[in-house]
Amino acid sequence: MTNRHTFTSVMQLLLVFLMLLSIILIGQRSSFLGYKAGLILLVVTTLSQIAFGNIPPSARFGKSMRMYALFMGVTALIFAISIAVAPLLVNLGR
Repeated sequence: MTNRHTFTSVMQLLLVFLMLLSIILIGQRSSFLGYKAGLILLVVTTLSQIAFGNIPPSARFGKSMRMYALFMGVTALIFAISIAVAPLLVNLGR
C-alpha cells in the first residue's frame, strides 16, 4: 500500500512551513536583511496559500498550475483595482 500525496496537499504543507520560517525571520533581531526577506516571504507565501487553498486536492499538477495562475491573476487584479480606487475614496471623505 503506497501513501501518495497530491501535489496540492504537498504544496499547502510546504507553504505552511515557509510561513513559519518567515515569521521566525521577522521575529529575529540580528539581521535587518533577514527581517526584510521574512516579510517578503510572508507576503508571497500568504498569497500563494490563498490560491492553493482554493484548488481541489484531487487536481493533478497541470490543472493545479492553471488554477493557481488564474487565482493569482484574480488576486493581482483585485489589488490593482484597490490601489487605483483608494485615492478616489480618500477624496470622497474630504
